[in-house]
Amino acid sequence: MRESLRWTRDELDPDHKDGALDRMVIVGHSMGGLLTSLDDTLHAIGMGKKNLPSGIANLRVDGRFVKILDSLPMTPDVPVHSIIGNKKEAGVVGGFDGVVDYTCSHLDSVVSEKIVKSGHNVQKTAEGIREVRRILQLHRDQSQ
Repeated sequence: MRESLRWTRDELDPDHKDGALDRMVIVGHSMGGLLTSLDDTLHAIGMGKKNLPSGIANLRVDGRFVKILDSLPMTPDVPVHSIIGNKKEAGVVGGFDGVVDYTCSHLDSVVSEKIVKSGHNVQKTAEGIREVRRILQLHRDQSQ
């Protein structure tokens, strides 16, 4: 992913005059979010990505993929935020979004974690959208 972003940046602004392109934000959802984190971590520790798993079966709490991903360090210069769905109640640790259990969604090292009353597609809810907007505004303010 990092290489794809560099290539895109070089294509759009070969002279690197547009500073906004240095402040890109990636928003990932579910398995895509995990793979985004994994790709960045693999890059940071000098490893390539081979045979990355896909599919909901790999998100089991006791699954090999989750255990390996959980053991890898987060890249310290990349802020990570979580927006997690809980079908029953907002703001309550634990719960289930209908697809992924909270224990699989939660990361200890995030900058912020917001639990929204929602099913799995939290990014489609008003509260989820407001939280993405808050995170983007925070990033903008910190990048100026």
